[in-house]
Amino acid sequence: MRRLKVIFLLHILCITLFAFKAIHPLKMSYSKLTIHKTGHGQLTSKFFLDDLTLHMQNRYRLSKADFSTLESNGVKALQVYMNERLFITTGDKKIPFKITSIEMIENGIVLQVKSKTVESINKKKPYYMENALFFDVFANQVNSVKHNGTTNRFMLRQAKLLLNE
Repeated sequence: MRRLKVIFLLHILCITLFAFKAIHPLKMSYSKLTIHKTGHGQLTSKFFLDDLTLHMQNRYRLSKADFSTLESNGVKALQVYMNERLFITTGDKKIPFKITSIEMIENGIVLQVKSKTVESINKKKPYYMENALFFDVFANQVNSVKHNGTTNRFMLRQAKLLLNE
């Protein structure tokens, strides 16, 4: 009898975890942005691989998103996605990021993506980070951004953040 209860509870737990995984809309990304003296921006972003894989497969109709190399289909799709949704703006100019490296971390749970701006940023003018990653999945999306090594993290609940006030 006790064994049946344990098996029943394990089934309930598995069903609950599966349901949560299938329906949770928040797809959190964590980013660290550094603006170097040259004006080029360096961005290190971390994505939960399961969420990113599912989103890239659905959005770009990939049968299996692969993030193993810079030339793989998942990374190419991610580059297109970042070009549409993640950039620095200054004035009316949008400066995108180019992916420079990828690495699986946290036992393959997280994909760490390093990228840099394709041109330098004029730090004397106001510049903004626009980060609308996953806002197309969930309107109340929140993304975490750390700027220039400060201990403050900005929780982006809107897609645009003024960085050099």
